[in-house]
Amino acid sequence: MHGQEESPRVAPTVSVVVPTLNESHNIGRLLAAVDPSYEVVVSDGGSVDGTPEAAHAARPSCRVVRQSGRGRGNSLLTGLRSATGDVLVTLDADGSAGPHEVPRAVAALASGADLAKGSRIRAHRTFGGTGRTLADLVLASTAAALLGTAFADICCGLTAMRRSVLPRLGLPDDRRRPTDPSVLGDGVEFDVVLAFRAVDAGLSIQEIPGVQNAQWYECRADPAFSDRARILRALLLERRRAARVHRARLALPLRTAPAGRLSATGVRRMTDGD
Repeated sequence: MHGQEESPRVAPTVSVVVPTLNESHNIGRLLAAVDPSYEVVVSDGGSVDGTPEAAHAARPSCRVVRQSGRGRGNSLLTGLRSATGDVLVTLDADGSAGPHEVPRAVAALASGADLAKGSRIRAHRTFGGTGRTLADLVLASTAAALLGTAFADICCGLTAMRRSVLPRLGLPDDRRRPTDPSVLGDGVEFDVVLAFRAVDAGLSIQEIPGVQNAQWYECRADPAFSDRARILRALLLERRRAARVHRARLALPLRTAPAGRLSATGVRRMTDGD
């Protein structure tokens, strides 16, 4: 109608979920660098070093929740359930993906993606050390071969998604009792399961290259063999599940977010200039 003004567009609210277990030396500087307009949910696994207190000292408005079970995935699931934002972001406490990168992930959703996943790898750059980089490249290559996707850094802990897509991912319920540590998605394999459930659900996915560490990040020892074995197991089980339930749909391309380069497998990659 002539003369009728459009209602102003309201920016989506953003929640950042941080899983922790004895991260008192990192959590304060991480939370201090997160945009003050974002809700922060720290999902703690029973830290004995004062992590919850350090989180509150650095950011009094943050909410600290006790994860319902064990494992990194369970911690993230507890935090995601507790968060209230329209946009949900996961961020590791160790600074392996710097908090200054969160706005890039949020912007990817504003451009049309349903889910944005960080990648600490781009041409001629590595992260963490030769052994760690090689291991993650091997995992990414294995994922591409088994599941037909092209994530460059499938284990990166920086992910942003619209709250509305969470029910479509079929992730485990963190509130079940008793907690079964073997449930797929409860442990270190969470990022793998999340990424490929998103592909399987037909979400519009954007990968963000060149995600940088926080300035204070210190590379830890390479993950244990048991952790990598669990991730590989998750890849195999996800392939079996997808082949059994969604074989026909996996052959179809994903709808894409606008203005980007799309891989043959439907994962849109931002260019370094984006």
